[in-house]
Amino acid sequence: MSNTEYENQRTAGRQLSLSETTTHKPNFTRNKPHQATKKEAKPKGHEAFLKALETSGAIICVEFMESIPADQMLLTGVVKHSDAYTISLDVAGTTTVVFKHSIRAFTCLTPKEGE
Repeated sequence: MSNTEYENQRTAGRQLSLSETTTHKPNFTRNKPHQATKKEAKPKGHEAFLKALETSGAIICVEFMESIPADQMLLTGVVKHSDAYTISLDVAGTTTVVFKHSIRAFTCLTPKEGE
């Protein structure tokens, strides 16, 4: 490329960059329009059941595995929170955290409305 061609391209480039009719604007957004945003997954199975118990304020009875002493095999309380590994119960005004791997079963003690 000769100096004259180079200078002509450089001048044309400057004029184009200085013109107010430029329609291209840089896109500085982090999320691209084609990317789907992650939706919070709805709980399934026992987690959905625990979430329903939590929102209703129902009283549940938790039965533990055999490795726990016999006098401590059952715990009754209201579900305050649950996640993938734990259930937080309000037992007589005290919050008790129970690890799910130590639970054999849990039962809802509060009857449905109308029963």
